[in-house]
Amino acid sequence: MKIFEKAGEKGWKSIIPFYGTFTLCKITFGSGWYFLLVFIPFVNLIMYIMMYIKLGKKFNKGKLFTLGLVFLTPIFILVLAFDKSEYSNELKNIEKQLD
Repeated sequence: MKIFEKAGEKGWKSIIPFYGTFTLCKITFGSGWYFLLVFIPFVNLIMYIMMYIKLGKKFNKGKLFTLGLVFLTPIFILVLAFDKSEYSNELKNIEKQLD
């Protein structure tokens, strides 16, 4: 819930099962429709790995932290939620520079 709020989404979206995955795909990939790939066997494993790698990059975390997100997800999700890191979206940063 805290990660969603850091990314500018409403926290309650994380509670709803499919909508939470849709929103997480929207946060990491930029388009929520990638969540449809989660329903394909074996592709879903790759999708979740890619999602956690991109999530680490969006919060400006290093490679070791990203590996922790992939292999020890519950622990590192909690760390990511409650540390001081900030979400960085390239599109939002470009829009701020143009203003």
